[in-house]
Amino acid sequence: MDRPREEYLRNAYERYSDEIVRYLSTRLRGRQGEADDIMQTAFVKLAIKSTAEDVTETRGFLYRVAKNLMVDGSRKRLVREKYAKNILDEEYQSSVQNYCSTEQLVLQRERLRLLEGIIKTLPARRRRVFILNRIHGLSYAEIAKEVGLTIEGVRKHVSRALADCEAGLQHIYGDDNFIDQKNTDDPEDGK
Repeated sequence: MDRPREEYLRNAYERYSDEIVRYLSTRLRGRQGEADDIMQTAFVKLAIKSTAEDVTETRGFLYRVAKNLMVDGSRKRLVREKYAKNILDEEYQSSVQNYCSTEQLVLQRERLRLLEGIIKTLPARRRRVFILNRIHGLSYAEIAKEVGLTIEGVRKHVSRALADCEAGLQHIYGDDNFIDQKNTDDPEDGK
């Protein structure tokens, strides 16, 4: 890369990177890791342009590219979530048909409703980390980057959330009844 081009990119980065990340973080509701990634990709696209003259308004170009990347990312996420939900719904229905009687289905739905209630009572950060991991399937590393925790911190939040869910179900069912409920759900149990 020639020196003027390198200087142009360095100056643009120093001048606009923090501003663009703040803009993206606001729009992405604090998902800092995603905002950083989009900002970096926008600068890569700027660097790909052959000369500084190709981009007449650097700030406008970066904002336009960042916004387009954010919108594209949101669309992809929605498609992935919808697909995952459809797959899970199909798998759930299939497993219910194969393994559950009507009574067991009612009990499973009730337990799911209770679990949703318990999850809603978790502290906000713990709930978010738990949902990102268990519902959206993000790895501990991905979650750590997105919410600003260490991987160990994410692991602790997920572990505590699981313990809170189990304790909540034990409280609702009673210790002995909860253990009985867990055992009746085992499809291998009747064989």
